[in-house]
Amino acid sequence: MLSFVLGNGFSVGAATLSGQFLGASNPDAAYKSGYQSAGMTMLAMSLNGLLLAFFG
Repeated sequence: MLSFVLGNGFSVGAATLSGQFLGASNPDAAYKSGYQSAGMTMLAMSLNGLLLAFFG
């Protein structure tokens, strides 16, 4: 359950940033922020999964 909360938080942030950039007519920045958010989400959820696997 905890690992899904991290992903949900990142998805809300990514949607907000993408919407802001698209509203400002900057689709390249929206695209870049989406991929950066996906990378940070994968990293955070992977680290959380490892911690839960070893200590949970």
